[in-house]
Amino acid sequence: MKISTLLPIVLLPLALAFTSCTKNEEAPASDGTQNAIEDVTNAAQDAANAVVGMFEGVHSVECGCSDVVTTTKDCGNYVQVGGAYLEIEGDLGLGVMEWCGQHGVNAQVKGEAKDGKFMTESLTVVP
Repeated sequence: MKISTLLPIVLLPLALAFTSCTKNEEAPASDGTQNAIEDVTNAAQDAANAVVGMFEGVHSVECGCSDVVTTTKDCGNYVQVGGAYLEIEGDLGLGVMEWCGQHGVNAQVKGEAKDGKFMTESLTVVP
């Protein structure tokens, strides 16, 4: 068999392997997709802003960068109260993303929901 016949047979798989290992950059979202994402985020923020009042009890807590809290663009600590995830405010000694990578974490919380935030008086993770 001639080398000119073998060369494409050898080089083609190598070229395909090389291109499959390169970084695949995502195409930017179309205007329609971007608008839909913004609409969902805005609706979720409106729902969070509508939650007001004092809350005390066991509630789900999550990291803002998780696949659970899809309604925010901000990483951080969130508690689910009144059907919405609200960012936890207060000096509680929490890390920036306390529950990152953990799902199903619950905490006994006490605080006030207002302006889309949860002003926390106390928070204790429960088993």
